[in-house]
Amino acid sequence: MITPEETLTKALSAAREWLTVQTTTASPPRNAVHPSYQTVSNCITVNTDASWHSDRLVAGLGWIMDTGQNRASHMAHCYFVSSPLVAEALAIREAITLCIKKGFLRVHVKSDSLQLVKAITSGSSFPEVYGVIADICNISLAFDCISFSWIRRENNKDADALARQALLNEPFVVATLNVED
Repeated sequence: MITPEETLTKALSAAREWLTVQTTTASPPRNAVHPSYQTVSNCITVNTDASWHSDRLVAGLGWIMDTGQNRASHMAHCYFVSSPLVAEALAIREAITLCIKKGFLRVHVKSDSLQLVKAITSGSSFPEVYGVIADICNISLAFDCISFSWIRRENNKDADALARQALLNEPFVVATLNVED
């Protein structure tokens, strides 16, 4: 018979082994293009932000696309988001996906998550956001030019407000009641 202590020890050992493999294999593919950290001229600016509700694991995403002549605000929400960092990464992924759909192929993305911007531009990542950053790098291949930079939170208030509003707009799901006939 296996004791609870043995089960816990095996689970911790397996988790450590899994994490070690994830960390060592978390380097991007050799042919991946690492997006630039420098600002590029003649491109639209996209400010992104996210808000996260830890109890419900829901994220609100907000981004603003500014062409210099027009400014468009967008927001969305996502379920089963495990951390604020994942939420920030999802906001960038959704924003650049929309840029491609709208035909904007020269883009400068601004985020107030320094950790995320460094991860994207350096090609290194954390296990929790590896998949989303890999998506961002793969999507970035479709652009003629894309760059990412960090901005202070106080300079990202509009995107922050959109992200918070998206979280508030998230519809509440009501479970079906068990009613006996």
